[in-house]
Amino acid sequence: MILATAVAITLPPHTGWTDQLSQFATAPSACAPRHEIESTLKREYHEELVAEALPAQGPLIVEHWVSNGGATWTIVLRHPSGMSCLLAAGREWHGATEGRPGT
Repeated sequence: MILATAVAITLPPHTGWTDQLSQFATAPSACAPRHEIESTLKREYHEELVAEALPAQGPLIVEHWVSNGGATWTIVLRHPSGMSCLLAAGREWHGATEGRPGT
């Protein structure tokens, strides 16, 4: 059984997070102002922010959004400028401490 179906945008191999965000910005469907991404995730996918982390490379923040029951999930990269980019999204999120289907 497939645990999650995902579409991912691969981070380009650059040295700085700012360079990476600039490259994401060239893909209009992948980046938008954070308030627009938040609104879409809440309205269309019924997802809520469940975790965020500040990578050692900072200043970007990695956000993890999940719908109730894990039907859908999204990973977002947020920049202090207010721009956010989708890194990955999929279905059937299961936390590490939760039972997996079929096990």
